[in-house]
Amino acid sequence: MKKLMAWTLTVVMLLALAGCGQTNAPAPAETPAATPAPTEAPAPVETPAATEAPAPEQTKSVPLPSLGDEVKGFVVKDVREFPLIGATLVTFEHAKTGAGLMYIANNDTNRAFDLTFHTRAIDNTGLPHVFEHATLDGSEKYPSKALFFNLIYQTYNTYMNASTSPLYTTFPIASLSEAQLLKYADYYTDSCLHPLILEDESIFREEAWRYRMADMDAPLTIEGTVYSEMRGAMDLSSSAYTGFLRSAFPGSTIGNVSGGEPEHIPEMTFESLRNFHDLYYHPSNCTVFLYGDFEDYTAFLQLLDEAFAPYEKKEFTFEDAEYSPLTEPAVSSTAFPVETGSDTENASAIYYAFICPGLKDDFQEELVLNTLTDLLVPDSSPLMQKLKRALPSGQFATYIELDGPEDMIVFYAANVNTEDAETFRSTVDEALAELAESGFSDELVDGIVASLNLSTKLTGESSDLGVDIINSIAGYYASTGNLYGYMDYVDALNQLKDWNSKGLYKHAISDWLLNCDVTVLSVTYPEAGLRETLDAA
Repeated sequence: MKKLMAWTLTVVMLLALAGCGQTNAPAPAETPAATPAPTEAPAPVETPAATEAPAPEQTKSVPLPSLGDEVKGFVVKDVREFPLIGATLVTFEHAKTGAGLMYIANNDTNRAFDLTFHTRAIDNTGLPHVFEHATLDGSEKYPSKALFFNLIYQTYNTYMNASTSPLYTTFPIASLSEAQLLKYADYYTDSCLHPLILEDESIFREEAWRYRMADMDAPLTIEGTVYSEMRGAMDLSSSAYTGFLRSAFPGSTIGNVSGGEPEHIPEMTFESLRNFHDLYYHPSNCTVFLYGDFEDYTAFLQLLDEAFAPYEKKEFTFEDAEYSPLTEPAVSSTAFPVETGSDTENASAIYYAFICPGLKDDFQEELVLNTLTDLLVPDSSPLMQKLKRALPSGQFATYIELDGPEDMIVFYAANVNTEDAETFRSTVDEALAELAESGFSDELVDGIVASLNLSTKLTGESSDLGVDIINSIAGYYASTGNLYGYMDYVDALNQLKDWNSKGLYKHAISDWLLNCDVTVLSVTYPEAGLRETLDAA
């Protein structure tokens, strides 16, 4: 199981527009009680009357293409089935620019469109996050800063957002109207390629940071949508994760905060934000997703072909030049500032991880270790039983970390104390040694498989299924370079019983974990009074 982390757009923008200033954490898109009044140019999408739904399209659906076919400037590179959601996956490549496109064709009329760009946090100023916000603040074709909100409340969309993750930035939109989704796609595409932010510095000041004085006698303060968001979002948990990644991968860009660290966001300049667009927002670095039941999916390909036509194919490489791999176990302990009088009992976070050099290059072993974490994480697993006995107050998790320069198997503890670190590590080691010797019982695996099968079947019940599936596919693709990584993982869940009976999990634990030369133990603890000390500095 892979960890997903993202900073989202909609709620934060709504809070900023309402003058709220900050939020406690990144949040999924929601519908607030109040609707901001439109202040600028009208939306490009015609707004149906409130009591009328768009009329259903009556034309015959365009059939799916075959391998090698060229459709509106896109060549079919692969066709495969995805039974989980009853879909056929058709993968295209844009002939001129190399842009990728995956059409996830099934019978879901809640259709989705998404543009995903592979991006990197080259520093801690939050460039990916700020540009994600700024992208939808108007474009050459749609020059209205208020357009995003007009579209949310005055058109038939079912989901409209954008989010930033450590390795990619994604722009999803969904609608029950195919005609309106095509117009949304035009707005999103033009906004990504030709955003107003490239020429309008006021958008940078609004979204990133700016100085402010309430009056002549007031102190000088810093404001900004992303700055305020991240001040609220950087809690002990997120700081612990960042510190852990920095300990595991010294010098790597994966240790930078894609959302931005508040103390570094004011180092961002308008020029650096413009350069960020030039660096990553190009069709050759874009993967487009279409999801659902379309009468004419080719209309979207034609729109994209016309938008991409001015560009030439460009090669993208993502170097991590400053990364210096660990050669021995690393231990770190970091204080997180909290106010005087804060309760610090059972408030620490501990990460214990096994770095697995070469695992990224072994597709089969990576799948085995990925699904191993699915066997380790349930409360009924031998590992979790041991941890609960050893640290009764703790909350625990385990997952595979695919985003770094090397894969890691990660064990996490929350609601513990700093002095529990060694107990946590030794308990994990002991449980793994026992599992390497005896494996998982058939009864345990049967129960876990039954639970996973139920969760899998319930996937189709999500109200935002298309958006959720696209984000999972995009996340695995950004981490592994395999566009079908998520589908391969889903398929591998059907192999748990067979792989366990063949002893693959016992061997994987022994080869990759017990014999691991490089481990990381990272502790983050709250220090009462440190907040005031830092604020006074």
